[in-house]
Amino acid sequence: MNFAIIRKTLRDRWRSTLAWSLGLLSIISLQLYIYPTVANSSDAMAQYIDAFPEALKTIFRIEDYASGAGFLGTELFSLMIPLILISLTAGRGSSAIAGEVESGTADILFTLPISRTRILISKLVAMVIEVLLVTILAVTSIAIGASIVNLEISTAALITATFATGLMALVFGAIALLAGSFAGKRSVATGLAMTAAIGALVFYSLAPIVDTFDYLTPFNPMDWAIHGNPLSNGISALSFIKLGGTFLLLSSLALYLFRRRDIKS
Repeated sequence: MNFAIIRKTLRDRWRSTLAWSLGLLSIISLQLYIYPTVANSSDAMAQYIDAFPEALKTIFRIEDYASGAGFLGTELFSLMIPLILISLTAGRGSSAIAGEVESGTADILFTLPISRTRILISKLVAMVIEVLLVTILAVTSIAIGASIVNLEISTAALITATFATGLMALVFGAIALLAGSFAGKRSVATGLAMTAAIGALVFYSLAPIVDTFDYLTPFNPMDWAIHGNPLSNGISALSFIKLGGTFLLLSSLALYLFRRRDIKS
């Protein structure tokens, strides 16, 4: 890797990273702000949730909504945090190669006395650092906010669930990187990564009520990371291995295409 490229990449992106971080912090703060109301009316809330159609409760994995783990799992970890992190990584992955091509800096960057392998790995490391920083912010803000509003949550479960979500986001970032290496268009790469993410979310949500989707569940990164509310039930080591292995595989394929790419295209 090349530390100069990592520093430049992070420096160029700090404003957007800050914007994503503030957006995530705002959503977390809002949900924690309303939790005491949910906890204080747990009986009424339970009756309200029981009135939901079973299919709806199954799709959104609504279980024990008034508990800390159930509330955070439903309101944050089932949709909001995953989509924010995926949106971040999709943008980063698509801009790593395709962004250089579209901005006209690819010819200069690719002809520097630095191997393409080091260039791509440096950009991947920058993306990982950004996701790491945002996930640390999420864990810290939730932990501090939970102590303020008396929301009981296991710190270990919170850390593993958040970092699994971040690793899942990196998988879709690698999809954007792979698409960008092939197409050379940032919009195409971002669109393909977000389409894959939305498709994974749809299949994950509908799998419990559509038997046909059961065949796809073992291959769904969304299911690996957030299945069964990891705040309550934890995440297996196998899920981390699948997420990490898929990220490395997709990144390796992107590197293969990147090394073969014509710098004049």
